[in-house]
Amino acid sequence: MARKFNCTVCTREFQSSDRYVTTSKGRCPTCVKTEGLPRKCLSCGNSFVWYEQFAQVVGHPQRPQQMCPTCVDKFSKMVDSTQPVIVDRDALHVFPLVRIQINMECAEVHDPQGKAKEGRRPARRLVMKDRHGKSYDGRLDIYDYRDDGQRFAGSVARVRVMRATHQEPRKITVKSGMPMGPKHEETLEFPPTYEYLVLEPINGELASAEPPMTLVAAGYSGKSALKGGKHASGGLVKSQAHWSQQLTSSSRTGSHWGGTIVAIVDDEHYLLVRQDNNVWRYGGTECTLEEPGFRENGMARLTLVVPSADAELVERLNSEGFKSKLVSVSAFVRLKRQEGVEGFILPDNLPTHEIRVESVESGGGYTNTGWAQIVANLDGSTIKPYATAGHRGDLACGEHGWFSVINGLATVQAVRWTKNDPSVSVELAIHKVVQIGNTVQLVAEALFKGAVSDLPESLAHYRSAVEAASAKACDYHCRSLHYAQ
Repeated sequence: MARKFNCTVCTREFQSSDRYVTTSKGRCPTCVKTEGLPRKCLSCGNSFVWYEQFAQVVGHPQRPQQMCPTCVDKFSKMVDSTQPVIVDRDALHVFPLVRIQINMECAEVHDPQGKAKEGRRPARRLVMKDRHGKSYDGRLDIYDYRDDGQRFAGSVARVRVMRATHQEPRKITVKSGMPMGPKHEETLEFPPTYEYLVLEPINGELASAEPPMTLVAAGYSGKSALKGGKHASGGLVKSQAHWSQQLTSSSRTGSHWGGTIVAIVDDEHYLLVRQDNNVWRYGGTECTLEEPGFRENGMARLTLVVPSADAELVERLNSEGFKSKLVSVSAFVRLKRQEGVEGFILPDNLPTHEIRVESVESGGGYTNTGWAQIVANLDGSTIKPYATAGHRGDLACGEHGWFSVINGLATVQAVRWTKNDPSVSVELAIHKVVQIGNTVQLVAEALFKGAVSDLPESLAHYRSAVEAASAKACDYHCRSLHYAQ
């Protein structure tokens, strides 16, 4: 848990964990950031900070640097015109000991100034972009100065979060246009200020200490089902990380998209990332399932049915803003909401009608996970579906049967994850119709949430439905109904 401490350098009060205070030797984050030797540039006269520890890492001479990094870049540009000039560098955060859960072994050598020829150590650079689509937004460069064999996932490093401002924004020329259509050249200009990470080796006592923080890369993806297949969605739910940066991408057609969140986290400063119906927690040493993935209201909805209707009634309801259609001699009406009124509005002057609760049996299992929902009567018995998915098409873990019941029904959701104990959790809920005047509401009440074996005796009449939902969530690529007449 985070506690209050007094900095051993500036005596200011700050809040952090015991492990962080131990690794920073009692210094607050501000003092850790400003460590170094203040210098004055012999060329431009501006002040800068020379970091002795970093100079040792990259193989700089032991004497303090005489010129600021900006002037060094300017002199380098005289030799190489493509060399960018950075007018401002700032260390936003310094984390003395971090576990790196990103594999840096694949990073390539980055040595545009030829430092290796001078006996200095060049950095390995990993350029991170989100890869769910060809069109990306956001890029993060990670520079690693550790030796070969020390950059594997799970290794440790000292991490600096840097911010740099270029003298001129970077510009590139690309060809744009519609797929399979005419193309035209377009100049893209990138912001001159960006953030990057620097990883340095750990020496001394910290090399054997347990890292209090972790550098993670959490991903999510989305897919539209307009062209067929399964719909998928995800995104960032909550971020309390010490530092984070979100990278996104999408396909040119917009049917696929995704994101990657690079962050420094611990148990108190974590990330919550959603992928489909599961919410994952990134914090400390591992990724855990924060929410089992039960969906709101059990995917039930209200429908108004008029058994004896005609085309004139359907036309009138559509003109009043209700979505209705005529099937044989019955009208099926989707109710609408009205601002300031709780629930749904019923049409006026209706003939004999029924208010039904509809839901669907869907889902199935995957290799290590699964989600499923079955539908039952309020007494736990099976219901005859009014439609089924049949035996053709893409049925794996999809929708398999549709149900419609007057006044109310029950739904059982089951979520499976092999790393949980128990691996399957269920949620039992009932959905009832409550009508007040010309308004109607669908009221959901959760009766039970937990393991199948913990279902109380008072709900024993739902045991068959609960076990069927659990079995469906474990049925690999389920393609059929599990609980129906």
